Amino acid sequence: MPKKYRLSDKNLIKQCAQRGEKNYSDFLIIKSLTSPEKKFAIVVSKKVNNKATVRNKLRRQIKTLLMSHIESIHTGMYLIVCKDEIQYDFQKIKTDFENIVKHI
Repeated sequence: MPKKYRLSDKNLIKQCAQRGEKNYSDFLIIKSLTSPEKKFAIVVSKKVNNKATVRNKLRRQIKTLLMSHIESIHTGMYLIVCKDEIQYDFQKIKTDFENIVKHI
């Protein structure tokens, strides 16, 4: 993900997690705050899977989906969180991501 889209400040991530408007789907939760620029953070906890390779694969898949839909997303800060009962089928994650992006 290009550096201009990364939400890397820990204080902003914490603020987005606590105060952000939540949008739920089967696999993902997107918390959003208004901001003049687009910033994203993706969180996959150990509850999803203990193996780092599986968590990193999910992060990469979500990043590719995010970059393909970047133009349709409004400006703001977004925290994308994977739920703990996630299935690893990319097509299901893709349709779920597309549905939740429509509600943002």
